[in-house]
Amino acid sequence: MLGFFFILSGRFTRLQWWMFGLLQLVLIAAAFGMAMTGVSFKTDAMIIAGLLAILPIAWSGWCANIKRYHDHGKSGLWSLITFVPVAGPIWIFVELGLLAGDEGENRFGPPSGAARRMTAAEAPVNQRLAKIDDEYFRQLLAKQAAAVTTAQTHPAAAPGRPVFGK
Repeated sequence: MLGFFFILSGRFTRLQWWMFGLLQLVLIAAAFGMAMTGVSFKTDAMIIAGLLAILPIAWSGWCANIKRYHDHGKSGLWSLITFVPVAGPIWIFVELGLLAGDEGENRFGPPSGAARRMTAAEAPVNQRLAKIDDEYFRQLLAKQAAAVTTAQTHPAAAPGRPVFGK
């Protein structure tokens, strides 16, 4: 489950992006607090641990931005706009935080948490496959029922029972 936040593929909805942003804010505050506690107690290990804790948080935030751009049908390279002073963070806030992503499936896959919808061309094929499956299982159940009936009426013919002299 946690791997979902550290991989670059997939899509994030606007709500997922905002919720993850709030979680990220809490985690960064905790890591910064740990580093500051180390400063006040003059403990180098606490400072290093707090600063190192920020690295996976920052990476997961980068992945979330890329996934949000994927939801818009854009390449993850658009996340590099973060490094443009002043305009970059404003652009990210507006595009990722306020604008809706693509409704259906795009080149990065289906929307996060949504099942892929069947196209009109796929419907007849799927109906034929469903009929084939139904017929196969109907025949399989009939064979199993016949085997059970045979085993009940002819105990000697039941599989697994040794028959000697008959």
